Parts: sequence; C-alpha cells; structure tokens
Amino acid sequence: RVTRQGGNYYSDRFIKTAEENMYVTQGEILLDDSPDDFDSDIIAVLNGYISVTPLAMTRTDLVTFEKHKE
Repeated sequence: RVTRQGGNYYSDRFIKTAEENMYVTQGEILLDDSPDDFDSDIIAVLNGYISVTPLAMTRTDLVTFEKHKE
C-alpha cells in the first residue's frame, strides 16, 4: 500500500537485570493512529500489508533563509 507516515509511540520501562548496572528496555506500542486509518503506514503494516511511504526532508528554515538572503 502507498501510505503516509503515521504516529507510533511507546510506553517504555527500564528493568534492572541480575547483572550490576545493567538495564533492559521493556514496553508496549501506543498507537497514535485510528485502527481504521488505512492510509497510515503503521496501521497498514499491522494489517499485513507492505507499506511504501514517500518521504521528503528539508532542514532549511526557509523563512530565515529568505530574510537573510536579502
């Protein structure tokens, strides 16, 4: 499925192990998306689909860039 990037959060706990100063992470998924939101990559994968999510990234603050460009 072609999907959008969904929201996925975790409830993490750190559990001390028998070894001194060693901890392991234990937690569960907290879905931020509705279970009926099939446009979400997370929901699509949870329902057995392969998810293809087109992503774009820009780290340029265009407002500040344009302001200082002048």
